[in-house]
Amino acid sequence: MSEDTAAIMPEPPAAQNPEEIVWIDVAQAHWQMAHGRLQFRAIPESEWREVGIFRLFPLSDPECWLAVVDKDNTEIGIIRDLRHCPHDALSLIRQELSRRYLVPLILRIVSCRDQFDISTFDVETDRGRLSFHLRRRSENIQRPLPHRLTLLDIEGNRYDIVDTNNLDAESRRLLEERL
Repeated sequence: MSEDTAAIMPEPPAAQNPEEIVWIDVAQAHWQMAHGRLQFRAIPESEWREVGIFRLFPLSDPECWLAVVDKDNTEIGIIRDLRHCPHDALSLIRQELSRRYLVPLILRIVSCRDQFDISTFDVETDRGRLSFHLRRRSENIQRPLPHRLTLLDIEGNRYDIVDTNNLDAESRRLLEERL
């Protein structure tokens, strides 16, 4: 077993298959914010690792089933539920989730430039003006409802257009050229 066995345990414990889920015990793990990044270590003797947290079921179960990944986007393990998380750690994890799942609403598309398979969007949102890059438009512009669009940039950030009918004519034209 690794040095991190106090907080990370494969389930079942005897499993040796690397394809099996590794569960993180949030009550025993250690969390800190350093240089604006969330860090994790399973036991006090282990090294701090910069991590990100992703919701596996972001809409239906936002505080359960959370993937913890290292800075190389390699999964460390899964948090089943935040209910047993100590308050300080819960605050840090929620802060990371809030940062990651901040979803600006696009109000207007100012410009859009295409180069190779990357589109650069300059938009006005409910949080101010932003620029982002989108790759493989067919995969990263999703239509969850008839007039609603979700755009996923190359860094994994989401941007929503609640109703394409509410966009101005130029914004709709720029968007339709890319659909």
